[in-house]
Amino acid sequence: MMSRYVACLLTIVWLLTNLVIGAVAAQQPANVDLDKLTAKVPDAQALVRQADLIVYGTPTGEPKQDSTDQKVNEGQLVIFYQNFDVKQVIHGQSSHIVEIVRPGVEPLPPPEDPINLVYPGPLADSVDYVLFLKQYNTTRHYYVIGVWQGVYPLDPQGRTIALLEEGFPTFHGLTLEEMKRKINQLQS
Repeated sequence: MMSRYVACLLTIVWLLTNLVIGAVAAQQPANVDLDKLTAKVPDAQALVRQADLIVYGTPTGEPKQDSTDQKVNEGQLVIFYQNFDVKQVIHGQSSHIVEIVRPGVEPLPPPEDPINLVYPGPLADSVDYVLFLKQYNTTRHYYVIGVWQGVYPLDPQGRTIALLEEGFPTFHGLTLEEMKRKINQLQS
């Protein structure tokens, strides 16, 4: 009688343990490669050559996020997933919407915090960008090459802005047509 009780108790403990482990595992993002998401490139030509997709468009909707078990300074490292409405494909092939994968920290640090150079978080919505993207792990998920090196917002006149100390000057102040020509030059 006692052995049945022990066997039943062990079975219940085993089931509960597996349920808890399964629930914890389900909360963690699947194999996030931070080295890939935070790697820099040496120059504009490498940026172009590594890009699977170069697009013009705008982030849309509220970004989704997955927590990780890593701490960064006073915050928690998270992985953001942000929809990007592709208005024009400059290089590669794309659907109308792609999902951008970017690491960030919660709570978001102040803009001047240097941690933003490595873990930038989501892109500002309602801003048009040219992005240099690499396919991540599915046909819909992409990451920005070089963290900020592959991000070129457009000013109100429709010209690209190379972000201070991160963007390449060769891509600064260009219209979309000029950007296409520059990219074609660097590919050949």
